[in-house]
Amino acid sequence: MAPMRLAIKISWFIIRLINISLLVRFLICLALFFGLSA
Repeated sequence: MAPMRLAIKISWFIIRLINISLLVRFLICLALFFGLSA
């Protein structure tokens, strides 16, 4: 039971990290786009 819980926690952590990095990348692209058009 314990290893299963650990695996779920780790997978959630990885998913969260990926989501944060994608969000940051999206915000940077948005900032660059507005910076170039301004």
